[in-house]
Amino acid sequence: MPEFTGERVIPGQVDADLYNEHFARYAFAARFTEGKRVLDIGCGAGYGTLELARTASAAVGIDVSLDAVSYARGGYSAPNLRYVAASCTRLPFPARSFDLAVAFEVIEHLEDWPRLLEEVRRILSPGGQFLVSTPNKRYYQESRKLHGPNPFHVHEFEPEEFSAALRGVFAHVSVFFQNHAPAIAFESEAGSPQSDLRFDSDRASQADPHFLVAICSDAPLPRLPNFVYLPKGGNVLQERELHIRRLEEELRTKDAWLDEARREHQQLLELYQQQAKDLETSNQWAASLDAKIAEVHRWADQLQAELDAKARELADCV
Repeated sequence: MPEFTGERVIPGQVDADLYNEHFARYAFAARFTEGKRVLDIGCGAGYGTLELARTASAAVGIDVSLDAVSYARGGYSAPNLRYVAASCTRLPFPARSFDLAVAFEVIEHLEDWPRLLEEVRRILSPGGQFLVSTPNKRYYQESRKLHGPNPFHVHEFEPEEFSAALRGVFAHVSVFFQNHAPAIAFESEAGSPQSDLRFDSDRASQADPHFLVAICSDAPLPRLPNFVYLPKGGNVLQERELHIRRLEEELRTKDAWLDEARREHQQLLELYQQQAKDLETSNQWAASLDAKIAEVHRWADQLQAELDAKARELADCV
């Protein structure tokens, strides 16, 4: 299993929110895959490619990492799905090979990102669609202030630049804003294949979205509805309570560290005070010794003067 480095999401090695954030894009794209030839560019571990393959006629996942491709082949396989090690700026496929291509969280990793767009346009069939996502630079940089820039990102996009770059290659572009928003679900005890959705939103959620997801094509795009992905088993209140318990445990640990630091500080303070007291005693002893030495010097000087006087008296007698 590849080690999670932050470059690719590895199921089971990342926080559930991070995984859901990535998987939701594939759930969003899966609505467009039925009966189509699908290409997943930068497939990583392969979990998303498998989701696309469920209704596709055929699906291919590519990644520049041999380890990622090997992991995907072993963990996320299907009869209509294959994985290829390849560069996304040099796609090893003939023109018009695919009806749908996706590249989620890939473009910001590339120095030559315009080449990716040209390659996708080349391999798409007439009327084919390209779904591409990237973090919103304004939000992303703000959210990473404590951690610093992502070392795997070469070029991050602001919404206007992202939209302009896509429209420079594709005639029709529709941009969606992906945000991680809370939801309250009412689920039938008997289960139901359908769900109704009430989507309350305003322009505030579009001001600085977390991610930008665009659908691109040379053919006109239909008016597409909003989409909400609710992870299975998601219980926000339980997750919050678990998160609170973890924070409380961390707080108790930090309090214990703080108490230990305070004890060490008190010990150092007491040691300093003892040393200062000892130093004061030593200074007093040194001062007393200096006084005694000065007294001895005065006595020696007086004795020398008396000896000198006695010697002069003896000299006068002679």
